[in-house]
Amino acid sequence: MMFADISIKNFRGIEHLDVVGLRNVNVFLGQNNGGKTTLLESVFLLSGMSNPLLPERINSFRDKGISSFDKLKYLFHKMNMSVHPTFVASMYDGSHRELALSMVDKAQRVEDLHNANQIGASSADGAKGETCIVLEYETKRGTSKPLKRKSEFCILNNGQFKQTVNPSYQEVVSARFLSSFSETNVLREEFSNVIRMNKKEEVLSLVRLFDKRISNMENLFDGIYVKYEDIEEMLPLCMCGEGLKKFFNIIVSVVNGKNNILLIDEIDNGVHFSAYNLLWRSLLNLSNRNNVQLFITTHSAEVIGALDSVLHSDEMSNIMKDSLSLYTIARTQEKGMQSYRYGKDDIRQAINNHIELRA
Repeated sequence: MMFADISIKNFRGIEHLDVVGLRNVNVFLGQNNGGKTTLLESVFLLSGMSNPLLPERINSFRDKGISSFDKLKYLFHKMNMSVHPTFVASMYDGSHRELALSMVDKAQRVEDLHNANQIGASSADGAKGETCIVLEYETKRGTSKPLKRKSEFCILNNGQFKQTVNPSYQEVVSARFLSSFSETNVLREEFSNVIRMNKKEEVLSLVRLFDKRISNMENLFDGIYVKYEDIEEMLPLCMCGEGLKKFFNIIVSVVNGKNNILLIDEIDNGVHFSAYNLLWRSLLNLSNRNNVQLFITTHSAEVIGALDSVLHSDEMSNIMKDSLSLYTIARTQEKGMQSYRYGKDDIRQAINNHIELRA
Protein backbone atom coordinates (compact mmCIF):
# COMPACT_ATOMS: atom_id res chain seq x y z
CA MET A 1 0.00 0.00 0.00
CA MET A 2 1.46 3.36 -1.06
CA PHE A 3 0.64 7.00 -0.40
CA ALA A 4 -0.65 9.15 -3.31
CA ASP A 5 -1.39 12.52 -1.64
CA ILE A 6 -0.91 13.91 1.87
CA SER A 7 -2.31 16.97 3.65
CA ILE A 8 -0.82 18.19 6.94
CA LYS A 9 -2.26 20.85 9.29
CA ASN A 10 -0.98 22.37 12.55
CA PHE A 11 1.91 19.97 13.04
CA ARG A 12 5.20 21.35 14.42
CA GLY A 13 6.23 24.22 12.11
CA ILE A 14 3.67 23.37 9.43
CA GLU A 15 0.40 25.27 9.58
CA HIS A 16 -0.82 23.74 6.32
CA LEU A 17 0.94 21.78 3.58
CA ASP A 18 -0.38 19.66 0.72
CA VAL A 19 1.85 17.20 -1.14
CA VAL A 20 0.29 15.63 -4.24
CA GLY A 21 1.47 13.22 -6.91
CA LEU A 22 3.59 10.96 -4.71
CA ARG A 23 5.34 8.11 -6.49
CA ASN A 24 7.40 5.05 -5.55
CA VAL A 25 10.41 7.30 -4.86
CA ASN A 26 9.86 10.77 -3.36
CA VAL A 27 12.71 13.19 -2.68
CA PHE A 28 12.21 16.40 -0.71
CA LEU A 29 14.46 19.45 -0.84
CA GLY A 30 14.35 22.74 1.02
CA GLN A 31 16.13 25.04 3.41
CA ASN A 32 17.12 24.02 6.92
CA ASN A 33 14.21 24.13 9.35
CA GLY A 34 11.88 24.16 6.36
CA GLY A 35 9.59 21.24 7.26
CA LYS A 36 11.21 18.30 5.45
CA THR A 37 11.68 16.15 8.56
CA THR A 38 8.21 17.13 9.78
CA LEU A 39 6.80 15.82 6.51
CA LEU A 40 8.51 12.46 7.02
CA GLU A 41 7.22 12.31 10.60
CA SER A 42 3.69 12.92 9.29
CA VAL A 43 3.96 9.93 6.96
CA PHE A 44 5.28 7.85 9.86
CA LEU A 45 2.30 8.76 12.05
CA LEU A 46 -0.16 8.01 9.23
CA SER A 47 1.53 4.62 8.80
CA GLY A 48 0.79 3.60 12.39
CA MET A 49 -2.37 5.49 13.26
CA SER A 50 -3.51 3.16 16.04
CA ASN A 51 -0.22 3.22 17.97
CA PRO A 52 -0.45 5.83 20.77
CA LEU A 53 3.30 5.55 21.44
CA LEU A 54 4.33 6.95 18.04
CA PRO A 55 3.86 10.66 18.91
CA GLU A 56 6.35 10.34 21.76
CA ARG A 57 8.67 8.25 19.63
CA ILE A 58 9.08 10.78 16.81
CA ASN A 59 10.50 13.30 19.28
CA SER A 60 13.25 10.79 20.04
CA PHE A 61 14.12 10.65 16.32
CA ARG A 62 15.31 14.25 16.65
CA ASP A 63 16.99 14.03 20.05
CA LYS A 64 17.09 11.18 22.54
CA GLY A 65 17.04 13.81 25.28
CA ILE A 66 13.49 14.96 24.52
CA SER A 67 12.00 11.49 24.51
CA SER A 68 9.50 12.07 27.29
CA PHE A 69 5.75 12.52 27.61
CA ASP A 70 5.89 16.13 28.80
CA LYS A 71 7.64 17.20 25.56
CA LEU A 72 4.69 16.26 23.37
CA LYS A 73 3.77 19.94 23.24
CA TYR A 74 6.48 20.29 20.57
CA LEU A 75 4.24 18.36 18.17
CA PHE A 76 1.66 21.14 18.16
CA HIS A 77 1.96 24.15 15.83
CA LYS A 78 3.44 27.04 17.84
CA MET A 79 2.98 24.74 20.87
CA ASN A 80 -0.72 25.65 20.90
CA MET A 81 -2.30 22.46 22.21
CA SER A 82 -5.83 23.74 21.64
CA VAL A 83 -5.29 23.38 17.88
CA HIS A 84 -5.04 19.72 16.91
CA PRO A 85 -2.52 18.41 14.36
CA THR A 86 -4.38 16.61 11.58
CA PHE A 87 -3.16 14.39 8.74
CA VAL A 88 -5.11 13.19 5.70
CA ALA A 89 -3.83 10.78 3.05
CA SER A 90 -5.11 9.23 -0.17
CA MET A 91 -3.67 5.84 -1.00
CA TYR A 92 -3.07 4.25 -4.39
CA ASP A 93 -5.46 1.40 -3.57
CA GLY A 94 -8.33 3.92 -3.43
CA SER A 95 -8.55 4.12 0.36
CA HIS A 96 -8.23 7.21 2.55
CA ARG A 97 -6.91 7.61 6.06
CA GLU A 98 -7.17 10.48 8.51
CA LEU A 99 -5.53 11.10 11.89
CA ALA A 100 -5.94 13.80 14.54
CA LEU A 101 -3.80 14.27 17.69
CA SER A 102 -4.89 15.92 20.92
CA MET A 103 -3.68 16.28 24.50
CA VAL A 104 -6.30 16.08 27.25
CA ASP A 105 -6.32 16.28 31.04
CA LYS A 106 -8.99 14.31 32.78
CA ALA A 107 -9.91 12.55 36.02
CA GLN A 108 -11.27 9.04 36.08
CA ARG A 109 -11.81 6.43 38.77
CA VAL A 110 -9.02 3.88 38.57
CA GLU A 111 -11.40 0.95 38.99
CA ASP A 112 -12.87 1.93 35.59
CA LEU A 113 -9.50 1.61 33.91
CA HIS A 114 -9.09 -2.15 34.22
CA ASN A 115 -10.10 -3.90 31.04
CA ALA A 116 -8.47 -6.07 28.39
CA ASN A 117 -7.12 -3.13 26.39
CA GLN A 118 -5.54 -1.12 29.23
CA ILE A 119 -2.19 -1.83 30.85
CA GLY A 120 -0.11 -0.38 33.65
CA ALA A 121 -2.94 1.24 35.64
CA SER A 122 -2.55 1.76 39.37
CA SER A 123 -4.36 -0.57 41.72
CA ALA A 124 -5.11 2.21 44.20
CA ASP A 125 -8.70 3.33 44.77
CA GLY A 126 -10.17 6.74 44.11
CA ALA A 127 -10.05 9.34 41.33
CA LYS A 128 -6.74 10.02 39.64
CA GLY A 129 -5.74 12.85 37.31
CA GLU A 130 -4.55 11.88 33.87
CA THR A 131 -2.72 13.54 31.01
CA CYS A 132 -3.37 11.73 27.74
CA ILE A 133 -2.24 11.87 24.13
CA VAL A 134 -5.27 10.86 22.06
CA LEU A 135 -5.18 9.55 18.50
CA GLU A 136 -8.49 9.70 16.63
CA TYR A 137 -8.23 8.00 13.26
CA GLU A 138 -10.46 6.80 10.47
CA THR A 139 -10.18 4.79 7.28
CA LYS A 140 -12.43 4.93 4.27
CA ARG A 141 -12.62 3.18 0.91
CA GLY A 142 -14.59 4.63 -2.00
CA THR A 143 -18.09 5.72 -1.02
CA SER A 144 -18.27 3.46 2.02
CA LYS A 145 -18.91 4.88 5.47
CA PRO A 146 -15.66 5.84 7.28
CA LEU A 147 -14.59 3.62 10.17
CA LYS A 148 -13.66 5.81 13.14
CA ARG A 149 -11.54 4.62 16.05
CA LYS A 150 -9.49 6.00 18.94
CA SER A 151 -6.32 5.09 20.86
CA GLU A 152 -4.70 6.86 23.79
CA PHE A 153 -1.73 6.77 26.12
CA CYS A 154 -2.20 8.34 29.57
CA ILE A 155 0.10 9.21 32.46
CA LEU A 156 -1.48 9.12 35.92
CA ASN A 157 -0.52 11.59 38.63
CA ASN A 158 1.25 8.79 40.50
CA GLY A 159 3.57 8.28 37.51
CA GLN A 160 2.02 5.06 36.28
CA PHE A 161 0.44 4.78 32.86
CA LYS A 162 -2.30 3.15 30.87
CA GLN A 163 -2.63 2.48 27.18
CA THR A 164 -5.92 2.01 25.36
CA VAL A 165 -6.01 0.63 21.83
CA ASN A 166 -8.79 -0.52 19.54
CA PRO A 167 -8.50 -4.28 19.02
CA SER A 168 -10.66 -4.19 15.88
CA TYR A 169 -8.09 -2.24 13.84
CA GLN A 170 -5.34 -4.10 11.99
CA GLU A 171 -2.68 -1.85 10.41
CA VAL A 172 -1.72 -2.76 6.85
CA VAL A 173 1.07 -0.18 6.46
CA SER A 174 4.53 -0.77 7.94
CA ALA A 175 7.06 2.09 8.00
CA ARG A 176 10.68 2.46 9.11
CA PHE A 177 12.13 5.88 9.93
CA LEU A 178 15.89 6.28 9.48
CA SER A 179 16.94 9.35 11.43
CA SER A 180 20.31 10.78 12.42
CA PHE A 181 20.19 8.60 15.53
CA SER A 182 20.84 4.96 14.76
CA GLU A 183 18.38 2.54 16.37
CA THR A 184 20.74 -0.35 17.06
CA ASN A 185 18.11 -2.78 18.31
CA VAL A 186 15.84 -2.20 15.31
CA LEU A 187 18.74 -2.64 12.87
CA ARG A 188 19.77 -5.92 14.53
CA GLU A 189 16.20 -7.19 14.33
CA GLU A 190 15.93 -6.28 10.65
CA PHE A 191 19.31 -7.83 9.81
CA SER A 192 18.18 -11.01 11.59
CA ASN A 193 15.10 -11.03 9.39
CA VAL A 194 17.30 -10.64 6.29
CA ILE A 195 19.32 -13.69 7.39
CA ARG A 196 16.16 -15.74 8.04
CA MET A 197 14.91 -14.85 4.55
CA ASN A 198 18.23 -16.07 3.09
CA LYS A 199 18.97 -12.60 1.69
CA LYS A 200 22.18 -11.92 3.56
CA GLU A 201 24.32 -12.40 0.44
CA GLU A 202 22.21 -9.82 -1.41
CA VAL A 203 23.08 -7.28 1.29
CA LEU A 204 26.75 -8.32 1.40
CA SER A 205 27.16 -7.99 -2.36
CA LEU A 206 26.15 -4.32 -2.14
CA VAL A 207 28.20 -3.69 1.00
CA ARG A 208 31.27 -5.06 -0.81
CA LEU A 209 30.68 -2.52 -3.59
CA PHE A 210 30.72 0.15 -0.90
CA ASP A 211 33.96 -1.22 0.61
CA LYS A 212 35.68 -4.09 -1.21
CA ARG A 213 37.69 -5.00 1.91
CA ILE A 214 34.57 -6.36 3.63
CA SER A 215 34.24 -10.14 3.36
CA ASN A 216 31.45 -10.86 5.85
CA MET A 217 29.00 -9.42 8.41
CA GLU A 218 27.45 -11.31 11.32
CA ASN A 219 24.67 -10.57 13.80
CA LEU A 220 26.17 -11.88 17.06
CA PHE A 221 24.75 -11.90 20.57
CA ASP A 222 26.11 -8.44 21.44
CA GLY A 223 25.82 -6.64 18.10
CA ILE A 224 26.53 -6.62 14.38
CA TYR A 225 30.16 -7.34 13.43
CA VAL A 226 32.12 -6.68 10.23
CA LYS A 227 34.95 -8.81 8.83
CA TYR A 228 37.63 -6.94 6.90
CA GLU A 229 40.02 -9.02 4.83
CA ASP A 230 43.09 -7.27 6.26
CA ILE A 231 42.02 -7.51 9.94
CA GLU A 232 42.04 -10.84 11.74
CA GLU A 233 39.34 -10.04 14.32
CA MET A 234 35.84 -8.85 13.37
CA LEU A 235 34.98 -5.24 14.23
CA PRO A 236 31.71 -4.08 15.76
CA LEU A 237 29.67 -2.10 13.23
CA CYS A 238 29.49 0.76 15.75
CA MET A 239 33.30 1.12 15.42
CA CYS A 240 33.12 1.51 11.63
CA GLY A 241 32.67 4.73 9.67
CA GLU A 242 29.38 6.61 9.55
CA GLY A 243 29.12 6.09 5.79
CA LEU A 244 29.14 2.30 6.07
CA LYS A 245 26.65 2.35 8.93
CA LYS A 246 24.27 4.60 6.98
CA PHE A 247 24.58 2.56 3.78
CA PHE A 248 24.11 -0.76 5.60
CA ASN A 249 21.10 0.56 7.53
CA ILE A 250 19.38 1.72 4.34
CA ILE A 251 20.05 -1.48 2.39
CA VAL A 252 18.89 -3.76 5.22
CA SER A 253 15.72 -1.70 5.71
CA VAL A 254 14.71 -2.19 2.07
CA VAL A 255 15.75 -5.84 1.70
CA ASN A 256 14.24 -7.22 4.91
CA GLY A 257 10.71 -7.24 3.47
CA LYS A 258 8.87 -6.05 6.59
CA ASN A 259 8.58 -2.39 5.56
CA ASN A 260 6.48 -1.10 2.69
CA ILE A 261 7.36 2.51 3.56
CA LEU A 262 10.94 3.70 4.19
CA LEU A 263 11.61 7.24 5.44
CA ILE A 264 15.22 8.46 5.16
CA ASP A 265 16.06 11.80 6.71
CA GLU A 266 19.15 13.54 5.24
CA ILE A 267 20.25 10.64 3.09
CA ASP A 268 23.70 12.17 2.53
CA ASN A 269 24.65 12.46 6.22
CA GLY A 270 27.90 10.57 6.79
CA VAL A 271 28.16 9.34 3.17
CA HIS A 272 31.10 10.48 1.00
CA PHE A 273 30.08 12.02 -2.33
CA SER A 274 31.95 9.29 -4.21
CA ALA A 275 29.37 6.76 -2.94
CA TYR A 276 26.25 8.74 -3.95
CA ASN A 277 25.82 6.98 -7.31
CA LEU A 278 26.14 3.54 -5.70
CA LEU A 279 23.69 4.52 -2.97
CA TRP A 280 21.04 5.73 -5.43
CA ARG A 281 21.49 2.80 -7.82
CA SER A 282 21.21 0.28 -4.99
CA LEU A 283 18.27 2.03 -3.36
CA LEU A 284 16.23 2.49 -6.54
CA ASN A 285 16.77 -1.10 -7.68
CA LEU A 286 15.93 -2.56 -4.29
CA SER A 287 12.84 -0.41 -3.72
CA ASN A 288 11.49 -1.40 -7.13
CA ARG A 289 12.24 -5.09 -6.53
CA ASN A 290 10.76 -5.14 -3.01
CA ASN A 291 7.83 -2.75 -3.67
CA VAL A 292 8.94 -0.25 -1.01
CA GLN A 293 7.83 3.38 -1.23
CA LEU A 294 10.64 5.80 -0.38
CA PHE A 295 10.49 9.25 1.24
CA ILE A 296 13.90 10.93 1.28
CA THR A 297 15.15 14.37 2.35
CA THR A 298 18.34 16.18 1.39
CA HIS A 299 19.70 19.65 0.67
CA SER A 300 22.82 18.49 -1.15
CA ALA A 301 23.27 19.54 -4.79
CA GLU A 302 25.75 16.68 -5.25
CA VAL A 303 23.13 14.16 -4.10
CA ILE A 304 20.60 15.49 -6.63
CA GLY A 305 23.23 15.46 -9.38
CA ALA A 306 24.02 11.83 -8.60
CA LEU A 307 20.32 10.97 -8.60
CA ASP A 308 19.87 12.56 -12.02
CA SER A 309 22.88 10.67 -13.38
CA VAL A 310 21.54 7.33 -12.14
CA LEU A 311 17.99 8.02 -13.37
CA HIS A 312 19.22 8.61 -16.91
CA SER A 313 21.55 5.62 -17.04
CA ASP A 314 20.67 2.74 -19.36
CA GLU A 315 20.13 0.51 -16.32
CA MET A 316 17.52 2.73 -14.64
CA SER A 317 15.86 4.77 -17.40
CA ASN A 318 13.03 2.28 -18.00
CA ILE A 319 12.76 1.01 -14.41
CA MET A 320 12.17 4.49 -13.00
CA LYS A 321 9.92 5.85 -15.75
CA ASP A 322 7.15 7.84 -14.00
CA SER A 323 8.25 6.35 -10.67
CA LEU A 324 9.88 9.39 -9.06
CA SER A 325 8.72 12.74 -7.71
CA LEU A 326 11.07 15.43 -6.45
CA TYR A 327 9.68 18.29 -4.37
CA THR A 328 10.89 21.63 -3.16
CA ILE A 329 9.28 22.63 0.15
CA ALA A 330 9.19 26.42 0.53
CA ARG A 331 7.55 29.05 2.72
CA THR A 332 5.81 31.78 0.71
CA GLN A 333 4.49 35.10 1.98
CA GLU A 334 1.11 34.87 0.26
CA LYS A 335 0.28 31.15 0.35
CA GLY A 336 2.27 29.87 3.32
CA MET A 337 4.06 26.54 2.92
CA GLN A 338 3.96 25.09 -0.58
CA SER A 339 5.33 21.99 -2.28
CA TYR A 340 6.52 22.23 -5.88
CA ARG A 341 6.81 18.97 -7.77
CA TYR A 342 9.39 18.01 -10.40
CA GLY A 343 9.31 14.88 -12.52
CA LYS A 344 12.26 12.78 -13.62
CA ASP A 345 12.97 14.83 -16.76
CA ASP A 346 12.43 18.16 -14.96
CA ILE A 347 15.42 17.48 -12.74
CA ARG A 348 17.86 17.31 -15.68
CA GLN A 349 16.37 20.46 -17.22
CA ALA A 350 16.54 22.35 -13.95
CA ILE A 351 20.17 21.34 -13.36
CA ASN A 352 21.14 22.33 -16.93
CA ASN A 353 19.45 25.70 -16.52
CA HIS A 354 21.09 26.25 -13.12
CA ILE A 355 17.72 26.48 -11.39
CA GLU A 356 18.13 26.25 -7.62
CA LEU A 357 16.16 23.14 -6.68
CA ARG A 358 17.07 23.45 -3.02
CA ALA A 359 14.87 26.56 -2.52
